[in-house]
Amino acid sequence: MLCHTHINHRFLLNNFRHHIMCQRILSGMKMLLLLSCWIIAGITAEGPPTRHYRVKNSSLCLHVGKPPGYLPPTTWLFNEKVIVVNEDISPNYTDKVVYNPKNLSLCINQLTERDSGIYKVTIIVKFVQRTESHRLIVEETVPTPALWMSVMRSNLSAGFCNITVNCSIWDDWVWSVCDGDSCRTPQRSFRRVNITISADNRFIVCSGNNHVSTSNVSESINATCTYIYCSVNRKPASGGSATSCA
Repeated sequence: MLCHTHINHRFLLNNFRHHIMCQRILSGMKMLLLLSCWIIAGITAEGPPTRHYRVKNSSLCLHVGKPPGYLPPTTWLFNEKVIVVNEDISPNYTDKVVYNPKNLSLCINQLTERDSGIYKVTIIVKFVQRTESHRLIVEETVPTPALWMSVMRSNLSAGFCNITVNCSIWDDWVWSVCDGDSCRTPQRSFRRVNITISADNRFIVCSGNNHVSTSNVSESINATCTYIYCSVNRKPASGGSATSCA
């Protein structure tokens, strides 16, 4: 009888300990949940970076959406390196940026490719942290393309002339075969530039563009075909038609 009573006491004691342990675990989970909610409420979600394209040697001013009207704790970062803390500018950027504490904007001057990257501003307003991101991409002005044309096959009397075309910008190039109306494989995209070859009104047009500029050059199909034809047969007639030679 005593043994049975002892076993019941041990069983009740174990149940009590288990109940206390469960209560502590539930209490800890509640505290963790409350802490998570507090963190979420105190830090607003960061959206995708706003993209900006600028030409080399220009400038860009980055603005804070809905500035609070006073100077809150503020930090500007470039590729995770500190540029501005409150009203203080890093010595590495004093000649590069201008910071306006009234509206929290940051202006970057004399842009180069090295200024491309992610700019982040973090402000704290009423115990809520807000972060905004900007992606800057600096590109060069596209130079005038270099265009080479050579006759592949022609029958000028029948109005037929196929031309091989090579269009290059910087170290990139596109090769195509064109007639009077169209070009084959006329477009390619590269890291710094897009190159397009097209036929327009008996002219071959080579065009290069990026996000900040466009540059074109063109040459006459008739002039190229006639010149090649006449150089093989006889010289072009002065004031003659596109297919006449002297």
